[in-house]
Amino acid sequence: MYETFEELGVVPQILKAVEDMGFEEPTPIQKAAIPAALAGKDLIGQAQTGTGKTAAFGIPVLQRIDLSRPAPQAVILSPTRELAVQSAEEINHLAEFLPIHAVPIYGGQDINRQFRALRMHPQIIVATPGRLMDHMKRGSIDLSHVQVLVLDEADEMMDMGFIDDIRTILSSMPEERQTMLFSATMPDPIRELADTFLKEPEHVKVKAATVTIDLIEQEYIELPDLQKFDALCRLLDMQEPDLAIVFVRTKRRADEVTEALKKRGYAAEGIHGDLSQAKRDSVIRQFKENTIDILVATDVAARGLDISGVTHVYNFDMPQDPESYVHRVGRTGRAGRTGMATTFVISREMGQLRDIERLIRRRIRSTDLVMEMMHAGKSSKTDIVICYMDSRVDRAFLEKIRDRIKNIRVDALTMNQESLAECLYARKWYNPFPKFKFTERPDTAAAQVLEGNIVILVDNSPSVLILPTSVFDVAEEADDFYFPPITGTYLRLSRLLIALLTYFLTPTFLLLMRYPQWVPESFSFILIRDEIHVPLIWQFLILELAIDGLRLAAVNTPSMLSTPLSVMAALVLGEFAVNSGWFNSEVMLYMAFVALAGYTQSSYELGYALKFMRIANLILTAAFGIWGYAGGLLLCALCLIGNRTISGQSYLYPLIPFDAKQLKNRFFRTRLPGSFSPAGTGEKGEKGEKNP
Repeated sequence: MYETFEELGVVPQILKAVEDMGFEEPTPIQKAAIPAALAGKDLIGQAQTGTGKTAAFGIPVLQRIDLSRPAPQAVILSPTRELAVQSAEEINHLAEFLPIHAVPIYGGQDINRQFRALRMHPQIIVATPGRLMDHMKRGSIDLSHVQVLVLDEADEMMDMGFIDDIRTILSSMPEERQTMLFSATMPDPIRELADTFLKEPEHVKVKAATVTIDLIEQEYIELPDLQKFDALCRLLDMQEPDLAIVFVRTKRRADEVTEALKKRGYAAEGIHGDLSQAKRDSVIRQFKENTIDILVATDVAARGLDISGVTHVYNFDMPQDPESYVHRVGRTGRAGRTGMATTFVISREMGQLRDIERLIRRRIRSTDLVMEMMHAGKSSKTDIVICYMDSRVDRAFLEKIRDRIKNIRVDALTMNQESLAECLYARKWYNPFPKFKFTERPDTAAAQVLEGNIVILVDNSPSVLILPTSVFDVAEEADDFYFPPITGTYLRLSRLLIALLTYFLTPTFLLLMRYPQWVPESFSFILIRDEIHVPLIWQFLILELAIDGLRLAAVNTPSMLSTPLSVMAALVLGEFAVNSGWFNSEVMLYMAFVALAGYTQSSYELGYALKFMRIANLILTAAFGIWGYAGGLLLCALCLIGNRTISGQSYLYPLIPFDAKQLKNRFFRTRLPGSFSPAGTGEKGEKGEKNP
């Protein structure tokens, strides 16, 4: 059996890159797949994520590239943009000493940038199926010279509905090619695909390694780089590991951390690529014999190091790629034992952490995240969980919430979240504007926790309660961040404008109909021309009620019938209402807009608050004319200005008190934090140190 990359037939240029990446020996899937792939055979590789699949197909792909031909010669299909980027980066690492470049092509990226990249004639394309087909239709990519096709995570692509796209892409490729298919599982559609498009494939299968999933407790700590060493020492003192490995990114960092630990009195030694083999063997022997209990290592120790009894792994520096994380963490939790892995993360590395989570398909727990259990209700004993970030929460406000929950004196929280909300904030029942934000979306709740807010979960409730909440929080929509900044900004401003129109449109129209002489000649078309049989105010009030009637009917109608019945009711009732003379067509038009505009608000409660304010303004305008209209505006302003969040903050913050920066962030969807941080950059003074 092959034991080294050299024995596998890997060329010297790639061997050097492999050494720089810290890979000492091939993984099982690499041992099985690389020889078959280098022989030009079609291949089915069955292995879990994190087993080294990318290098298993990446190395043979690189060695198949004809350097004299500037055209795409290999295509790698990935199910997600994240995996495409990750695979392209690792292949480029492997090709560091070769004139070969891999380009990721995926949806959501500026297509013009991809056009420019493709005009550079990259030899390797790593793409998602949808975006690759887009380029094929546009004629911006030439696949006639493709020699190798790789299907990575084929089962996941099938689950995401890409199977037909894959068949189309495969049919468009040259028949004389090598095809490699990698999948964690082999469902029937994948088998049928392999039978159709692969020629006498060699099947290699590697048993899934579950230690990193089931037996290792994984957590991260977000902190500045300068605080890492002190945090490491505190953890070593508190956890008292039997044997611990501290992973760092560079050899210089390994020496610095080792010396600092020794000065603090810890029994520590370091290993990295600059040490002689004899010295490295000596250090590892001391570690195995418990002469030292802390090993500081670069990724050179992440592969092939098998030491029983390692209880803790500390990632002092983030690994260079997600697969390296798997191998680092795999040094503990061996032979059926449990283990603990802690990763230190600086703010610009949070994106890399999310990549790791996607790779291992598991959420890494933050030590800063606190889940505090409480109870309420004499009979119900309802579980209430307060969730917050310990380093970011307002302590005074947190204590306030704790005290209010402790002092709840009810027999049961009959309506769960809503009952709790009323118990927490029992004042000013007459003010309709919502004091809380409710959401059933995990991404929204997570974002609010990261912003320093408190999220409350109540047993048997599908939604969470977010505190504190201002009117801008209620109106904000999480989906804005799933679009580019310019699109997100447009949606925010549109939502704000529509919300204003929801309130102002019908009262303003009623006012102008009372004083038609105020309407300029150029806008005279808005005036009602037909005879008014029913006073306008009654038309508006009846339609306000009718709209809610249709909404309630839709809620209580079986789901298959709710939409068609609502549409038919609106059409039939609207047509007959106008023809009968009860309602004027202009009134129907404006109320239809108001009804639809109400659904643009992310908060159901905010929509009804605007509705109540609008009805109040309609009644006041009908009764007192311009003075009533002004009184309605004043009433709405007082409800907003006089309102307070549960924390005692102004309901209109950051407008009152004025905070220009925060107000800008409310109106304009700016870039997410860390968007400008280049991935994989090291600390100052360590750049360019490639060999660990």
